Amino acid sequence: MNFKLILAGASALAIFLAAAGLYWKGRAAGVAAERPKVMEAQGQAVTSRLEADGARQTTARVDLVVRQSEAANQSLTKLSADLQKSENANEPLDAQRSARLRDHDRELCQLAGDLAGCGGAKAGDAGPG
Repeated sequence: MNFKLILAGASALAIFLAAAGLYWKGRAAGVAAERPKVMEAQGQAVTSRLEADGARQTTARVDLVVRQSEAANQSLTKLSADLQKSENANEPLDAQRSARLRDHDRELCQLAGDLAGCGGAKAGDAGPG
């Protein structure tokens, strides 16, 4: 009877080990099958985050350009109105002011040579005047 008990225990142990082995093999195969899907999902999450960051940065840049453009238009409108009302608009400028304006024009042309009136001036060129 002792032998039958040992044989039954060994059989039960063998069945348990076989079942556990099949279970772990199935889990490992399932993990291996799911790994590419997980990697793809992580890649898509990174891509989506980068796209969202890019969209936020683009929106911020566009907003900045719009605000700068509006500020420039307001300044130009005010300046134009002031110039149209100027009593001495037809009088020649004094030499100091004329030289200062010419220097500012040269500086603008050096910074952005493609501005109208610069004639494609590059850094170091004399510019208008």
